[in-house]
Amino acid sequence: QKHLNTVLDKGYKAYQNEINDKGERNDKGINYLREVVSEFSNTVKKSGDPINYSTALQKFMEDLRHRTLEEKNIETPKVYAPADDYAVGKSIKTFGNAAWSSYKKFKDNSPIITIENPPASMGLSRAKDVKAIVEGSRKQFVENAKNEGISESEAKKQAEKLIGATWDVGHINQLRQFGFDSSEIIKEAETVAPFVKHIHLSDNFGMENTELPMGMGNVDFKEVMEKLKEGGVDLKNTRKIVEAAHWWQFQQTSPIAATMEALGSPVYSMGMGPYWNQAAGLQEGYFGGYGMMLPQMNYETFGSGFSQLPAELGGQRPGAQGSRMAGRPME
Repeated sequence: QKHLNTVLDKGYKAYQNEINDKGERNDKGINYLREVVSEFSNTVKKSGDPINYSTALQKFMEDLRHRTLEEKNIETPKVYAPADDYAVGKSIKTFGNAAWSSYKKFKDNSPIITIENPPASMGLSRAKDVKAIVEGSRKQFVENAKNEGISESEAKKQAEKLIGATWDVGHINQLRQFGFDSSEIIKEAETVAPFVKHIHLSDNFGMENTELPMGMGNVDFKEVMEKLKEGGVDLKNTRKIVEAAHWWQFQQTSPIAATMEALGSPVYSMGMGPYWNQAAGLQEGYFGGYGMMLPQMNYETFGSGFSQLPAELGGQRPGAQGSRMAGRPME
């Protein structure tokens, strides 16, 4: 009886909380369970002694099970939700409420909230997931705003301004490890394009989240950017951030130059040469600092330990002929 009560109680609460796309509650299911509870009460009253009660309860459970399966016009209550659906729902409320709270406090100076696609091996990493969260968060924002007396048109305008997506081209490229091909990954950009406000640039080979400068992996950068542009992204003014942490860890050099070289970008904004991939031919590397500021002899003498000092200073190097800093002086 305790088990049956628990099952019926869970079903009843699930039906009460279940709202369809039209905003309607499943009253049919609720009424059905009320009938079941009523029948169960009658079964208990008629059972008499404990032995008869136990038999009656068992029969009731069997009848209920068979009858429920035969009830084609009543859907099973949704007691559990898929993890992704649950996460999307919670994310929608979180981002929508956070954006609204921020807007109430800062108005036109509110920060933009962008939802980023995580690496493809994680949950909610597909374009459809990001799209669902952005659209749902905007709806949540609009509902909050309307409840505070703001017009629906103004609320939608602010929601579209404050809530969007950050598209990480390296994260989505990791779909390759699950058998996705290039065309399918490019199509992901097409799906998310109407919502993109920021872009993260990193390259990898589709297997791990290896953050490399663009051009060092197999991310279809050009095709992805074209899809984003076709979908309405203003590529010139949209922030693009190079994420190359793994490259930095091992190389200790800026990933910006390597990315600019791979993308064939010009050094200057006029859109003409020289280009970044021609930097090696310039007088000094753009990221090479100020170049040679002191003669090489200075580094050989004072930057290689005491053994390289002249003999008169306790080292092993023969005495300098003329100035140690500038070589032999003019006579």
